[in-house]
Amino acid sequence: MANRSLNKKITYIIVLLMVVIVLTNALWFVSFSQINNSYNTIKNKYNQSVTTYNKTINNLTKIITTYQKDLNTTIKLLNISTKLLKIYNATLTIETAEYNLTKAKLNIAMALLTLNSIDEFKIANSSMQDAINLTLSSTQNSSLKSYYLIAASKDVNTSILILNQLETNGKILNLSRYYLNNISNALSLANSVNSIIIKLINGGSPSYTDIATLTNAQTYFPIYLAYAEKILLNNY
Repeated sequence: MANRSLNKKITYIIVLLMVVIVLTNALWFVSFSQINNSYNTIKNKYNQSVTTYNKTINNLTKIITTYQKDLNTTIKLLNISTKLLKIYNATLTIETAEYNLTKAKLNIAMALLTLNSIDEFKIANSSMQDAINLTLSSTQNSSLKSYYLIAASKDVNTSILILNQLETNGKILNLSRYYLNNISNALSLANSVNSIIIKLINGGSPSYTDIATLTNAQTYFPIYLAYAEKILLNNY
């Protein structure tokens, strides 16, 4: 009886152990499956992350490459702009120098024109005075009349020629209308004297009006020139 009872216990224990082993194996399998699934899930996520990371890296690489190209292009454009700016500055410097040189030349030309005009005033006045004196002398000396009148004609025409030049000079120098008016008045007197000389050369006799015109020209001609010359000098 005792042996039978012991055998039952042993059998019971063996069965219990078998059940425990089976359950343990089952639990281990379940745990292994869960762990394996978790591993696969993590692995897939990792692979996806790596793929996404690689894509991101590739995209960043493309962006950086594009940026680098744009940067290189910008640097090239900047270098070109810098060179163009240097060329522009050099050109501007040359143009400024040329402008200053031209301005200096113009100032010199204006100064020379003014100085030349001063000499022309003197010649115009002396020529006119000589023409008037010779014309008046021709009325008093019949034997030398033709010589006096020829010389007077040359002098008055010289004066008229210079007056026309002085008028042109005044316009070039942009002088006031008062200058031009005085030159015009002097020119009018010179033309009147010239008309009298032509009349006398052609055999005409001097009238009282002619003598008065000559005397009037002798007085006012230098006055008109003096006014005009003063305006010229004030502009210098």
